[in-house]
Amino acid sequence: MNTRDTKKVVHILWSGGIGGIEEYTLTLLKHFDYSKYKIYLCILSERGLIFKETNKLSSIHVTFINMKNGFDMLGAFRFIKYLRREKFDIIHSNMRNFLSTAVLGLFTYKTPKILTHHLSPGDLRRFKKNKLFYRLFSKVFSRIIGISNATKNFMINNLDVKHPHEIEVIHFCIDLNKFNKSSTIPSDLLDQESNKYIIGFIGRMVDFKRPYLFIEIANELLTKNNFYFLMIGDGPELEKCKQLIHHYKIDEHFKLLGFRRDIPDILRLFDALLFTSAGEGFGLVLIEAMAMGIPIFAINEGAVPEIINHKDNGILLNTTDPKLIAKQILEVIEDKTLIDKIKKQCIKDIHSKFSPSVCVQKLENVYEKL
Repeated sequence: MNTRDTKKVVHILWSGGIGGIEEYTLTLLKHFDYSKYKIYLCILSERGLIFKETNKLSSIHVTFINMKNGFDMLGAFRFIKYLRREKFDIIHSNMRNFLSTAVLGLFTYKTPKILTHHLSPGDLRRFKKNKLFYRLFSKVFSRIIGISNATKNFMINNLDVKHPHEIEVIHFCIDLNKFNKSSTIPSDLLDQESNKYIIGFIGRMVDFKRPYLFIEIANELLTKNNFYFLMIGDGPELEKCKQLIHHYKIDEHFKLLGFRRDIPDILRLFDALLFTSAGEGFGLVLIEAMAMGIPIFAINEGAVPEIINHKDNGILLNTTDPKLIAKQILEVIEDKTLIDKIKKQCIKDIHSKFSPSVCVQKLENVYEKL
């Protein structure tokens, strides 16, 4: 394909820091067909690790705008200059900042624009802000990408998205070069309880992730057998989690690691992942664990049943009662045949459903429609 036939596509992130949408975007950008698309990344507010990692890749053109906050008019002016200078064929936004989106609507109105919506239906902290955003800007975008059917339905029913037929569902994917059994256990965790069954939690310590429920289930499991629990993540509820663990007097069976970047390595320690979120939009950690062949026990809410098939590639939990969940976990882990089946199937499903090649092909199909 000639250079003049190559379409210029820019992905826009508010922050270049580490988060689910940032990791996902970086994975996508590495797997596009560069003979068809010239790929740009524009980071508006914070450089961070994603900026540093992407800036090392010669195939991706990275720009940092340096907007101080969501009301930075000088930053918005720099963003306008950038968009006018580059004259992109497709603009793919991964943020919902009002000022920056207004810039897209006013100064690139002829350019096809896509928005990826990645917030979870269960995370209600920004509900009013998101509803206002779509009321103002949904017509700016030619297509909206929902990361699950659960997210799509939530946008239609709750966020005043004007044209639901223009919402495409494309699930998250992960970099399979990172998540595989060739990873190594972190040196600071080599002395973990190797003789115990280790169950892990990975996620932000916020209400809708229900870290308290994880601890209550752990407390029930410890009355029946010898387990050890790892919790990875930070957030506003971290201190309360520590207090609850101390309240149950199960401190010696827990390790809270806070925020970690080396998730593929830590997953090597897990015998199982317990996923307790309420109304998750996708649950990136689910497919990360699946790629490592780790059995998953997940509350059957939000997008979880789009990823987990009961007793096929994981276990769906149709209750939030800690005692009933503990009972079900104990029954499943004693069934070695079922556990072996789940381990094999979840790895198979990652490659057929959630690999970067599958995800990018779906996204390129959306681009072609535009």
